[in-house]
Amino acid sequence: MMDNELKFAARISSIYRFTGEYPISFVEKYKNLFQRYMDVEYLIGILGNKESYSEKYGLIQRAQNVAQAEIDRSFEQITEGKNLASVFSRVSTDDRKKDRVEMEKFYRYQISELSPKTAFPMKNVEWKESDLEQLRENFYKEMNTLSEHAPEDYENFSICFDRISQKYMWCITAADYEGEDISLYDYMKVTEAILTCLEISGSDEKPYVLVAGDFSGIQKYIFSISSANNKGVAKRLRARSFYVDVVSKIFSQYVIDSFEVGRANILLQTGGKFYCMVPNVADAEETLKNSRTDFDRELFEKFHGMVSVNLAWLQCSDQDIENYSDTIVRLNDLLAAIKSKPFHELLKKDGKWNTEKFILYDELKDMHICENCGVELIRSSHQTCNTCNMQLELGKKLPHTKYIAYLKGDITQKGVYKIFKDYSIVLMQKIDRNNMRQAYVIEALATEKENSDVCDLPVINKYMVNHIPVVKEEYDRPMAFDEIAESSIGSKKLAVLKSDVDILGFLFAQGLRTKERHYGTISRINTMSRMLEIFNSGYIQTLLKSSGKYKNVYSVFSGGDDLFLIGPWNVMYDLALDIRSRFSEFVADNEYITMSSSIITFDNKTHISLMAEISEKELERAKNETIKEIYPDHTGRNAVCVMGCIMTWSDFKTQVENIMHLRKMVVENRVGSGILRRIEKYSKMYKQYLVDHDIWKLMFVPYSEYDRSRNYGKIRNDEYIGSLFNIRVESTNTI
Repeated sequence: MMDNELKFAARISSIYRFTGEYPISFVEKYKNLFQRYMDVEYLIGILGNKESYSEKYGLIQRAQNVAQAEIDRSFEQITEGKNLASVFSRVSTDDRKKDRVEMEKFYRYQISELSPKTAFPMKNVEWKESDLEQLRENFYKEMNTLSEHAPEDYENFSICFDRISQKYMWCITAADYEGEDISLYDYMKVTEAILTCLEISGSDEKPYVLVAGDFSGIQKYIFSISSANNKGVAKRLRARSFYVDVVSKIFSQYVIDSFEVGRANILLQTGGKFYCMVPNVADAEETLKNSRTDFDRELFEKFHGMVSVNLAWLQCSDQDIENYSDTIVRLNDLLAAIKSKPFHELLKKDGKWNTEKFILYDELKDMHICENCGVELIRSSHQTCNTCNMQLELGKKLPHTKYIAYLKGDITQKGVYKIFKDYSIVLMQKIDRNNMRQAYVIEALATEKENSDVCDLPVINKYMVNHIPVVKEEYDRPMAFDEIAESSIGSKKLAVLKSDVDILGFLFAQGLRTKERHYGTISRINTMSRMLEIFNSGYIQTLLKSSGKYKNVYSVFSGGDDLFLIGPWNVMYDLALDIRSRFSEFVADNEYITMSSSIITFDNKTHISLMAEISEKELERAKNETIKEIYPDHTGRNAVCVMGCIMTWSDFKTQVENIMHLRKMVVENRVGSGILRRIEKYSKMYKQYLVDHDIWKLMFVPYSEYDRSRNYGKIRNDEYIGSLFNIRVESTNTI
């Protein structure tokens, strides 16, 4: 293991950009705290580049250079003290939009503590020195509290310091020159991760191993709840989505524990994926192969091949880390090859099929299928399998959970759920210090107020979409899907909203590249990933929880780059527009970063797996199909599919406005359902004419004119309803 002093020196080597004082002064200010975990004189010696520590200081400088390789120091552009520019502003598929000349046009963040609400950049942000002074003051207050309630060991302290650093330093620029869009927090964390590998690795040429893990079969697993029994479907949906997230986090922790490095070396955890950086030691290859085998064995035995966590890795040089987005593309190619052969090493032995693994049960007598999952065989004396029982318990607890503790050790107490080997979790409404000595990290839901009583524990802020509709009159009992449908206006139906970010992988790989420069470095890519997670896991929860309009929307999952929500059909259109509008603001109104969605209406008895399947297919249509006759300039993506119709977002917004206007007219008895059906009929005829050029479909013109002039009395004088009938044939952009 490496020295704590060296890791911490790397972490705080650039802290002066926030505090305004050199790292040594910061260390001396909190000497009483730091000396609990480190030799302070040794730490100061490294930071001061004293002669006997010059080799250690040189490693830190190398780590800084690798983490900050994107800076062109030939062009002096002093940015110290300025607000962080949004990295989303630089993303483009057009080289002209990414060069440094455009930096003055970048959106920037307010100097503020991190939250889903403050994570939106703005076009014109007024710089105030007082904002930075206030942020520093709050940072020092929290550091003082940490000193008064010091964590037990260095591992816990490092997690606490990381939480505080992210909270206050996320919005500060990491460098001068072209560093406006490099977050100081991400830069500090990456520097520590790189330094750790440089110190421990046995290879100077390729000291790093990048590791990628991908949970495959997520949606199949989440939505494959047996149709034999609909009882508890909502709870099990919630629990399965949560379980995917938990497994991904525990497996990434297992990887770094195998190399005895800290949590800074987990670069990313989101949407069932994780990326780690570990040192390239002599047995790195063998260690990672053993980890992959352990993951395969665990998931194969528990889920019989339905899901897998695929693991791939790549040895890297300094240049590979500097060209991070290129390296991630190569790593993902290796991961794709592994995904095409799940459980390959487990199912084969000595070059042949391992037929023993094909026999799941030796004895079928007195066995029957679990009535909940429809997969596991269990004894006749039981109704459900152990996994489903655990999921039902988790599903009940999740809506009331405030803290999620991740434990390591042999713990068998009630309420502690074993996930993998000796890794377990426990869900709490408040911190129970029993077993907390075995907690290596505790997630506090970020919507909750911070509790200074737990500041000595390894608590981090967790963004999680956990919104569940409840029946207030019955002590906040969670609503069933049929009750959600009953809350709809008009037809009592559900609607599914499924969305994700368009061509995100391509944007990560190429969106930060020009012909001359490569901006896709590790600091920027990590910032982009972290910020997207804040939107999908943080802001979506804030939106659902704070808006009364969306109180009956059920969150199945939202994280990474996609989301899946179920709610009353009549509110899901507005919700889709709100999410898309706010997403555009979040990514600095960047025309190259877009979102596509599908909104499909279902009967409340429709099975969840069918909802998911249809919604996914319609989302793929929104991403890949276009109607050239209606949208001649649209090439796919940045669209929404509603009731089988693909529209641009602007047209969809117009149609929703039409719905609201017509609904009011129906309520006021100004129009009846017959009129609306005929409007729909004429619209379809017009669309068929544009697509098929069938001239008989032009009959909608005299039909609609006849309706307007003869059948509607006072309505024919209504400006709005008249406009719906007055469709001009030469128009090409109206459905």
